Amino acid sequence: MPAARSAKASGCPFAYLASLGVRLDATTHALFHSAPAPLLEPAASSDDEADAPLSARLQAGTSAAHTRIERSRGVRALMGFGAGAEGAAAALERREYMAWLVGLACVYAAIEAYLPVPATLLAGLQHSDMLPALARLAPLEADVLAHARFLGGVDPNVSAPADEADVFALLAHSDAGSASHVALSALMESVPRHTSFPRDEHLALLSPAHAEATHAYASRLFELGTAASSGASTPSSESAFRTAYTAPLGPGTLVAHAYVRYMGDLSGGQHIAKRARALWPLGLEENTGFESYVFAKPAAWTGTQRAWEGDLKRRFRDAMDGAFAQLEDEKEGVASVLVDEASLAFDLNRGLFDALVPSSEEDDARELAALLAASAPALAKTASALSSPRARSLLPSLPTLAVGLLAVATGLSSSALSA
Repeated sequence: MPAARSAKASGCPFAYLASLGVRLDATTHALFHSAPAPLLEPAASSDDEADAPLSARLQAGTSAAHTRIERSRGVRALMGFGAGAEGAAAALERREYMAWLVGLACVYAAIEAYLPVPATLLAGLQHSDMLPALARLAPLEADVLAHARFLGGVDPNVSAPADEADVFALLAHSDAGSASHVALSALMESVPRHTSFPRDEHLALLSPAHAEATHAYASRLFELGTAASSGASTPSSESAFRTAYTAPLGPGTLVAHAYVRYMGDLSGGQHIAKRARALWPLGLEENTGFESYVFAKPAAWTGTQRAWEGDLKRRFRDAMDGAFAQLEDEKEGVASVLVDEASLAFDLNRGLFDALVPSSEEDDARELAALLAASAPALAKTASALSSPRARSLLPSLPTLAVGLLAVATGLSSSALSA
């Protein structure tokens, strides 16, 4: 799939421009994902806002990106609500669901490889039992193998059947040797892991579009994990995302991705789990084939599974907020960077979802119309701010720019309506 289409499907104009080779900074991305106070006339921050914990800032700052992913065609397909023939619901095939799990495994391999890297913002997670409790790579491997054995008619009680590789060979995508697969395989070889999963035989389940979206996400995580803690990440031509975004906080920026993935798994992921069990049952023990949705209770925990997951979410927030609270004057700047990175994480996740379902021209037109409609109010608001008396006193030429922005906003609204 061409890079332009995959980026556009993510619903993020910043990523779309990046796919075309346009280099923009993280601030530009933040302008799309938030609705800031008018330029040059910021609303005064209250003490409560200034003291807000990082978790609250991330939740508020990513609400738009969160909504976009919930409404994406990929999420509908994974939940079995996609449009099929004559409007009937269409679910993914089991093999496609397995490919989804493999894509997630690539993401978690990168996240879990670099969360232990020394960084102030990660210290709260590192100085507790949080990381082992959150780890998803091993359960994802177990789930993929369980579904593969089901399709291959292999006894699930056999730990390593000799014909397991043959099963994956039969399930491989017809274009498994694409350039996207080669790039993803090379990237995964560069990520330090305690297990060989996912291997090339697993990556072969992905379509080229899915491999491309997975590579975009995993390469961003690789970039953050290997970035110098004091500076920006190194641009590379390997991925549009790697040339477009910077990592001013170094590996600490990964806390934004951990927030999106793990808190998502503990919340909305549980709804996906219910649908997955209904759509692709195995007829085995309750969690066999669906272990990646279950955050195992420790032996000492006497409460329910739901209570354990609630406690895990609380401790995650506390650990993240505690590390953030140690910062002083740089809090606002750090929060802005992390909100933008978390919004990017949502867009990259949406890319994974939507890669499961090839888009039609109608889908592309609908998404572009929604994108234009969403962009118009922000431009109009900026134009209004630039026309203010304060703006004119600071720079007399600003009203001319405001008129131009307002014209663009009006044009975007008209284009969205006509689409």
